[in-house]
Amino acid sequence: MTKLEQLTQEAVEIIALHMCVRPEAILSSKRGGWEVSDARFILYSVLAFHGYSYPEIGKVIGDRDRTSVIHGINQLKERRLLGNSERRLKGALLKVSKHYNLEALWAAE
Repeated sequence: MTKLEQLTQEAVEIIALHMCVRPEAILSSKRGGWEVSDARFILYSVLAFHGYSYPEIGKVIGDRDRTSVIHGINQLKERRLLGNSERRLKGALLKVSKHYNLEALWAAE
């Protein structure tokens, strides 16, 4: 198992727990509901923060295109900046951000 795959597996478990979604749903090639989309957006951000390219992230998460990854990260940042996050997303973001130090990622912008 590669480092990317290990990080993905660990992050998916943490995010799934905090977002109340099944880990398989996050990695599925199916679209899923808003909860699954939000969980994927968080996962994209975690992996990008660790230096993986958008194509690498897309491949490991349901064989998605790099533009899907870029869109997901941008959506999460926009919702976070505008405060348009549901309470569950805000709670999950807070917990996952602390675990992966994502505040540094968002503060850099």
